[in-house]
Amino acid sequence: MIPNEKDNCVTVAWEYKGTHKNGDLFGVKSSGKQVSVKGMTLLELENGLIKKENGIMDNLSLIVQLGALG
Repeated sequence: MIPNEKDNCVTVAWEYKGTHKNGDLFGVKSSGKQVSVKGMTLLELENGLIKKENGIMDNLSLIVQLGALG
């Protein structure tokens, strides 16, 4: 987490790991494959609460891990 008191926001770098086991994802049926995806989220704060959230994640990495490209 990287706080920015001047702009009243915080940037969070994150990673999630999980198993693809429920439903289709990017056209790939549940595979049981382990996946790991990284991303970043910018949280704008107001009075200690989240006012706005913007994020980005590495969907290409997820698509490759699932084997959805070929």
